[in-house]
Amino acid sequence: KIEKKLVINKKHIPDLSASLFPNPARDQVQLRLSDALTGAVTASIYNMFSEVVYYKYFPTGRNAILDIRNLRSGTYLVEVSSGQRSTTCKLVKF
Repeated sequence: KIEKKLVINKKHIPDLSASLFPNPARDQVQLRLSDALTGAVTASIYNMFSEVVYYKYFPTGRNAILDIRNLRSGTYLVEVSSGQRSTTCKLVKF
């Protein structure tokens, strides 16, 4: 009897945790990221028509401030990505 085994090398990718403060906001929001994050981060803000209305690259995840003063009042989705990880937060601009 011949047994075949399939071995898959899985690399654990920890979740990316992000929050926005303050929220709702008027001029800018701070992007707060999980402490374990050490690499570069991108933030994309989408309107309710799925259009990118803001994009910012941060070489490190520290001191990530999003300048939203040019956005219209409304609800947006903020996609935060770092490597193979990403998460989405809701942002309310007033």
